[in-house]
Amino acid sequence: MISAFSRLSPFIKEYIYKNQWDALRPIQEEACKIIFDTDDHLILASGTASGKTEAAFLPILTMLEKNPPATVGVLYIAPMKALINDQFYRLTDLLEQSNIPLCHWHGDVPRSKKTKFLKNPQGVLQITPESLEAMLITRVHDLVRIFGDLRFVVIDEMHVFMNAERGLQLLCQLSRLRKYMNADFRRVGLSATLGDYELPAKWLCAGTNRNVSIPQTDKQEQKIRLSVEHFPETFLDNEGIEGVNFDSLASLINHSAMRYLYEHTLNTKSIVFSNSRVPNDATIVAMRQLAKLNNMPDIYHVHHGAISATLREYAEQTIKNSEGPVVIGANVTMELGVDIGRLERVFQIGPPLSVASFVQRLGRSGRRGEPPEMWFVHCEREKKPNASPFELIPWYLLKMIATIQLYIEERWIEPPNILKYSMSMLYHQTMSIVASAGEISLQGLAAAILSLPTFTQVEEDDLCFLINELMAMEHLQLMEQGGIIIGLEGEKIINNYDFYGVFPTEEEWIVMHDSQKIGQIEEPINAGEQVTVAGVNWIVVGVDHKRLTIFVKPMPNKVRYLWPGDRAPGHDRVLQRMRQVLAEEIEYPYLGEKALERLRQARETALIHGFDKINVFDMENGQICVLPWFGHRNYRTLRNIIVHYMKEGGTALQVGGHSPFYITLKSESRNGAAIIDAIKTVLAKGINPYDFFYESKIRFEKKKYEYKVPKYDRYIPNNLLKKQVIKDYVDVDYIKAQIDKWK
Repeated sequence: MISAFSRLSPFIKEYIYKNQWDALRPIQEEACKIIFDTDDHLILASGTASGKTEAAFLPILTMLEKNPPATVGVLYIAPMKALINDQFYRLTDLLEQSNIPLCHWHGDVPRSKKTKFLKNPQGVLQITPESLEAMLITRVHDLVRIFGDLRFVVIDEMHVFMNAERGLQLLCQLSRLRKYMNADFRRVGLSATLGDYELPAKWLCAGTNRNVSIPQTDKQEQKIRLSVEHFPETFLDNEGIEGVNFDSLASLINHSAMRYLYEHTLNTKSIVFSNSRVPNDATIVAMRQLAKLNNMPDIYHVHHGAISATLREYAEQTIKNSEGPVVIGANVTMELGVDIGRLERVFQIGPPLSVASFVQRLGRSGRRGEPPEMWFVHCEREKKPNASPFELIPWYLLKMIATIQLYIEERWIEPPNILKYSMSMLYHQTMSIVASAGEISLQGLAAAILSLPTFTQVEEDDLCFLINELMAMEHLQLMEQGGIIIGLEGEKIINNYDFYGVFPTEEEWIVMHDSQKIGQIEEPINAGEQVTVAGVNWIVVGVDHKRLTIFVKPMPNKVRYLWPGDRAPGHDRVLQRMRQVLAEEIEYPYLGEKALERLRQARETALIHGFDKINVFDMENGQICVLPWFGHRNYRTLRNIIVHYMKEGGTALQVGGHSPFYITLKSESRNGAAIIDAIKTVLAKGINPYDFFYESKIRFEKKKYEYKVPKYDRYIPNNLLKKQVIKDYVDVDYIKAQIDKWK
């Protein structure tokens, strides 16, 4: 049997020799077989630093060298500029001895390099979805010359796209590109965090007739090192908060969690992850000050989307290339596959946003043969003396444990939530296709939209209704001969580079120190006030309202954060595992002494009140508490059902709670058993989500909404917004099936 290595091009063999590889890894062997011997699409799913990128490119580049394409042969698409930059340097090294050109294309790449590429578009092009969208609109007459002989599309961090509207955009882009091709290209998806492969395979091949191959390499049992410690002190919420003020640095650096992080990151290369920018900055501010007090060097950096690209890149290069210790406070921006070398430890403040996020972050450590190592920090606000039993439960500690257990017991990862009825994307692609065409008939526009795999379930009547609404708003215009063009108001939208992206952007104020951009904040503050950005405290010395710019100088004693917390919807399976954590007697070996004691207290409270067996509880003064054990989406649906149907004298019950952990009600005439019987009766009769979802809770409002609002929902009629939410987020059948079991 011919080996995969023997089939590779000479320049690739030379690269392997130069880097002293002993052999191809199993995933690389399997990828070669599939790419060389089949016409299938391919998913390469394995852990961080497992060689997925090389597994895709070694055989693909071999095929390109043997049969050079007349245009770009490989399109590499990634969700982040930093990831593209990192892979650009890696591929540059790989392609050094070849004749295959390589170009990366995004907003930070100099125009001169793009112009050079456009003169002779060949080889490998690395790009973001936003830049690809710009090409589809502004370079429509060049697309055949650029992509006419495209052979492969490589999608890095595929799971990131599947769970976001950018993934819908990407599928639309690939389908739109196909009409400029000589032949259909193959797709290769790369990911470190896929659980079940059925949905990812359907997503990858959407709109094509090819099969998807997924090599199953032998999975060895992987050792991991975990630690969870609990700190019973008031600090930042585990999921971030609207703003935090400290009167002095002393109140921050004296927090036991900060000292714990400082001591356990000493002399290491580490990342301290959190779920929002506030703990990022707070942690780095505290550790910098502690290092100063202890006459230790400042080895601390911040890495998130609110600091300048220069500072982010400096942090990446420092942790990758430094021989000494480096500590970075980061959120999702360092979760993905940028090469930062070997890390000794990863820390996590609060629970990760998801099991997938836990796996990504854990995979950042333990490279070069060492086991991955992750240390969790759980901070809990002090409980009031009159707190209810439900307020006494450390919900985020339970979420930490449930997240860990789901992965180490089952290797379970959340399945992707692929939207079926995204009105924001329908708006975006409608405008993009019209802009690209210049003028198009209504029939041609409808056919172009409804042929895209993203919109296979969208009803034609809904599309026509939206188009008519857009013409009424002058986003589109109907010409006398029946053609449709971009309208006057639409021109203002599509002529802004921001249109090419489908993720929401807020108005942000740039923060400048001398001539250096530090980062940005979401709201202006006045001269003389303090703000904390990029892990440093500043005082504002000037404000330019026309250019949305704030000028600052260092301010050592105050701490003030102006960033909202990032939240992600929890899955039902995580909440169910949290309930199991409360009910079982296992003392997980990774829990520190204080964390274990806090779990024992929670289990005692749960045992006394029957949290493992009962879902509805009567409290004092007509208060009722419901423990649904649902993820965020089903929790919100149940809450809306209660508000709409559970009324007294025509008035809705008072409804509160802590999403998604418990719901509180106040009833003058019914106890918990009567309420649950009433809910079961309502569900048994059959209910229509269109009756209990109110458009006022779905309509766009800046920074204040019940559901995460996609970027272009502000232009969508209320009835279509409501339909979108119901089709993609509401599952009444699941709720009914669960509540039928309640006691």
